[in-house]
Amino acid sequence: MVPVLTCIYFAPSTIAYLSNHRSRKIIFFLNLYLGWTVIGWVVCFFWAVFVSRIKNELRHRSSNQIKRAAS
Repeated sequence: MVPVLTCIYFAPSTIAYLSNHRSRKIIFFLNLYLGWTVIGWVVCFFWAVFVSRIKNELRHRSSNQIKRAAS
């Protein structure tokens, strides 16, 4: 039971490290110290999963717009 809860607790940090997130160290320390609060855990999870995806999507869209403007 404890190992499962530990894996769930550190899920945001694990996701950040596996995806090579730019802010993975900050996410880890926030997760370590504030993950016990539900809000802290949700913020870390959101940051680890969605922020990098949103940035990648914005980069992809802007590069496509640049390519269209150049053609």
